[in-house]
Amino acid sequence: MITPNLAAGSFSQSFSSKALRFNPLTTWRNDHSILDLANVVIDQISTEKQIAKLTARPNAKTGEVICAVYDTQIQEGQEIASYFAKYWFDKEREKLPADKKTTFAVLVRSRSQIDLIQSAFGELNIPTDVVGVGGLINTPEVADIIALLRTLTMPESGTALMRLLTGPHLNLGARDLMALGSFT
Repeated sequence: MITPNLAAGSFSQSFSSKALRFNPLTTWRNDHSILDLANVVIDQISTEKQIAKLTARPNAKTGEVICAVYDTQIQEGQEIASYFAKYWFDKEREKLPADKKTTFAVLVRSRSQIDLIQSAFGELNIPTDVVGVGGLINTPEVADIIALLRTLTMPESGTALMRLLTGPHLNLGARDLMALGSFT
């Protein structure tokens, strides 16, 4: 049982910290258009009055953000494969040695999409490699690190804190949590 004092909203106020806060401002993977969109989203969802904007690496390209709605998941998979086909079969790319050819990744909303998207790539003779079907982010060690980082950067994240407190490293039980809650 979590006491109201230990609930997500009060945890961050329970501790006074003089720690410096650092924001990763430069992203090395994304182009300008993705970061422009990310900054708009950050502005919309941020509860802080002023939050630093993400910036692109020095040699970043303009990039491209595409939004679409499809009638079926099959159609969506076909469109994704078709989009990447123009880059995969680009004449300049095909001239490059194997270790210099660009590759791409498709992130999916759910595992159920993988087979449909992979089939669509296969129909266009684009080889695929499905990595981390279980999801690296779901492995306990990675999930624990993410929970730790969330707790450090967003102390109001009660679920992240609970993962740390009840996980294998601290292994606090319900009575321990109740006693801890009485101190806040």
